[in-house]
Amino acid sequence: MKVVALVSGGKDSCFSMHLCGVHGHQVVALANLLPPDSNTDELDSYMYQTVGHQLVAAYAACTGLPLYRRRIHGASTAQGLSYSCTAGDEVEDLTAMLAFVKERHPDVQGVASGAIASDYQRLRVESVCSRLGLVSLGYLWHQPQDQLLSDMIANNIEAVLVKVAAIGLDPHKHLGKSIRQMQPLLRSLRDRFGCNVCGEGGEYETLTLDCPAFRHGRILLDGWELPQRGLSWLRSCFLHLYLADMAHFGVANEAYCRHLPQVDPPSRACVQVPLPAGCPVLLDVLFARQPDQQQQQQQPLDRRVLHVQSISSWAPSCIGPYSQATSCNGLIYMAGQIPLDPASMTTAAPSPAGLQHTIAAQAWRTLCSCQAVAVAVRSCFSTASLGLTVYLSEACAAAGGQAVVQAALQAAWADRSVLDCLEVPAAVLQAAAAAGGAAADVAGQDAGRAAEVADHSTSGGSCSAEEQQQGGYGEAEREESEDDEGSGFVDDYLKPPAVEKPLRPTVVYVTVPALPRGALLEVQPVLEDLAAAPPPAASSSSDGDRGPTQLQKGLFSHRRRSRTVPVRAEVDYGEQHPVLTAPLRDAHRTLKTHSWPQKSSLFLFRTDGMSCSRELVTGTGTFRFSHPSTQQHLLVWRDRPKVVMVIKKLGRELLPEFLEVVEYLMEAEQMHVVVEPSMYEEAAAAGLCMDRLFTFTPEESGRLASHIDFVVCLGGDGVILHASSLFKQHIPPVVSFHLGSMGFLTNHPFPDFRQELRQVIYGCQKLATCSLDSADMGPNGNSLGVMITLRMRLHCAIVRAGQSEPDQVYEVLNEIVLDRGSNSFLTNIEAYIQGRFITRVQADGIMLATPTGSTAYSVAAGGSMVHPNVQAILLTPICPHSLNFRPIILPDYVEMELRVPDSARVGAWVCFDGKQRQELQRGDSVFIKMSENPVPTINRADLTTDWFESLERCFRWSNRMEQKPFQDDWVMQEAQAASTELGGACGALCQC
Repeated sequence: MKVVALVSGGKDSCFSMHLCGVHGHQVVALANLLPPDSNTDELDSYMYQTVGHQLVAAYAACTGLPLYRRRIHGASTAQGLSYSCTAGDEVEDLTAMLAFVKERHPDVQGVASGAIASDYQRLRVESVCSRLGLVSLGYLWHQPQDQLLSDMIANNIEAVLVKVAAIGLDPHKHLGKSIRQMQPLLRSLRDRFGCNVCGEGGEYETLTLDCPAFRHGRILLDGWELPQRGLSWLRSCFLHLYLADMAHFGVANEAYCRHLPQVDPPSRACVQVPLPAGCPVLLDVLFARQPDQQQQQQQPLDRRVLHVQSISSWAPSCIGPYSQATSCNGLIYMAGQIPLDPASMTTAAPSPAGLQHTIAAQAWRTLCSCQAVAVAVRSCFSTASLGLTVYLSEACAAAGGQAVVQAALQAAWADRSVLDCLEVPAAVLQAAAAAGGAAADVAGQDAGRAAEVADHSTSGGSCSAEEQQQGGYGEAEREESEDDEGSGFVDDYLKPPAVEKPLRPTVVYVTVPALPRGALLEVQPVLEDLAAAPPPAASSSSDGDRGPTQLQKGLFSHRRRSRTVPVRAEVDYGEQHPVLTAPLRDAHRTLKTHSWPQKSSLFLFRTDGMSCSRELVTGTGTFRFSHPSTQQHLLVWRDRPKVVMVIKKLGRELLPEFLEVVEYLMEAEQMHVVVEPSMYEEAAAAGLCMDRLFTFTPEESGRLASHIDFVVCLGGDGVILHASSLFKQHIPPVVSFHLGSMGFLTNHPFPDFRQELRQVIYGCQKLATCSLDSADMGPNGNSLGVMITLRMRLHCAIVRAGQSEPDQVYEVLNEIVLDRGSNSFLTNIEAYIQGRFITRVQADGIMLATPTGSTAYSVAAGGSMVHPNVQAILLTPICPHSLNFRPIILPDYVEMELRVPDSARVGAWVCFDGKQRQELQRGDSVFIKMSENPVPTINRADLTTDWFESLERCFRWSNRMEQKPFQDDWVMQEAQAASTELGGACGALCQC
């Protein structure tokens, strides 16, 4: 994704910007906040570093990126940990600046920040991102500081100290020194006085002079100078989201996000379970009841929430109103953890060693995430778990996943430190091999290799108690032993609390049809909050572990009572394979006489190039289509539309019709009308009331989509293309009136425009197979709407020779055309799909068209006509110098590259929807893929009826004079006899 990086000038923000590139993101802009007065060097701010802000302006020249800066006018008004929009707070300066950046760069999707351990900063950045629809990227969050500092140095982050404020740091001695020079001393101060190696406690501030992002220069310095009672979401602790079909997760999650609070939401687990007929979703919410003593003393509910929305390498982020963990009344309810890689938020690829090894890897990744979250809320997964619910998908359970997960849990309980390493322990791999029926020697080899890795990781990263107690030696000795330091130190926020006697939790295994993101398993722990109460007294059990406590018994008895859906715990409900019987020698092996083994189960993966789903086909199942790949779309307004844009074809030809429509919408329908600047003057000259009439400037065109409900087009197809070009990304629904020459896309007759517009505003159609709740009904109190067609667009990017970034980007509704222009030679164009060479085009040109454009230039060049609801890309050659180069239709997920090779005689010319024509030189490429933003056009009847009416009206498709019937009976008889005789002769010829 494209990212704006928050830069303060320090090492952390610059390293965060570098990690964004490492994880595949593109930083397109920088943002910085500075004091209100240029003479002020440092503010008393809880949020921002401003030391050295005078040099941050040079970062734009060093990186070659635009730098946006804003002065800080607010103060640290809201000083609590949680944050919501507060007028006059310094966080609102950040909100205003990022909103301005997003306006200038509409394609920006993320914000990178350098927070390491400060929840205060992280929560405020996440709050701003949530309000602006951005993703927070915090790749430094909760990483070991010693390792972070070493990684910064290894990645050539050249930063110097510009402020010191800690014991052992002398401004006359250490200011101006680089972090590489200071690393041994910082480690020494950490061991002696508990200082933070990365300066997270304000021990020092830095200024970055050079880093990998500085591609155009570096900075050189000359010198230095010194509530109410009752249930509410604020009392919610945990929520179960049960779905009848995991394919509905996207829709259910969207509705979930609309109703749950964005601040301090409860943790959540989501699984697919069999629900009663007609019940697609079920919620099970656990609320906390305040103890009577706290109620009498009017004390607030002791509820803490860990809600990290930033994508990092710590644990999976929760981008939405669901938290990683909620602590209340001594219990920690952790969200259901699935095996996601935190940095990429994707599940691990299947292991080549088989399904069981994939289960082992996913189980261990899940337990490591559970431990990371538990430590962050001051608990421990290995030693303080009261109960675990382990959800196994059907595929996982059938492959012996319960035994593999149990082995992983046993390994975690036996040694808490193993969860600090992502390497799967040998015992877990052995359990996976046993579950898969692998040969003993293979299992032994895997276990041996895993044991070697485990031995190496445990021996190389630990030190004895005597070694840890040896400290306090001089700074010179520390500097001499730089390479030996830091490997055994663990930051305080990464240390789990000490537990006198570890708990052994009750584990419940539940087999479910499917889990989110195709995961094989999900673990939902309930922990003891070690920070809320002192460690429990030692148990009398002989093995040293705490047995089931009253807290555990009460917890799981509550779960048994509150379970409201039919799930299968610890057993699988699949059909059993028939038992093979010994065959008789003289008997035929038929189904009637013998039992045959059932065929193997398999997975069917489905992907559209953006998301992936997986379906288990059991031994008794078959391949089938569950529903058509395309759907009909009905638009129903939840609120009456208020703002409409009206555009017309060029010239004054349709000015009377334009003014008539604008006046009707403003006067009769009381709507706000937006017109183009040239038409605004025409409306004013015509004497229309200007109270509801608006226009826009070219700079404001990027904001139109967020205000306009729908667009009215007057003219032909070219007006719709013009409307598509006005909205670079999202475009509102378009209703078009036929006032042009052909008008294939304009199905609405203008004489009835008042009735047509009222049907758009108030609705006139419904779908027999769909129904809406009363809360979702339209402004007229019913579910009436209008049918729309989501017309696919193409996203086209020109990349010049030798460049890696696009030079220009276009959204195309009809087609993109590459041709020879005025050159007398054939074009020579290389075509690639998904990076694979397909063919070399030697023709007058080549075009890639959408289904909407299939009835335009493409059909004139011999391409097929494709229904607009069929998502596809048409490749049509233009006068190819080959008899076997025929048009083809490609699926919509392909990504194509059309490149002018270095060996071409001449370049080529490219145009987009007949406009923006420009020349391509040798080595230039155009990358084409399906756009995420379609053009929704409002149908008069429905998408199929309108399309065939346009084919008949514009092309006279399939029209010919009707064949006349025979007038005499004897002629009919003779014709039938001749047909029969000819059919018999053809049959005899076929037999020969």
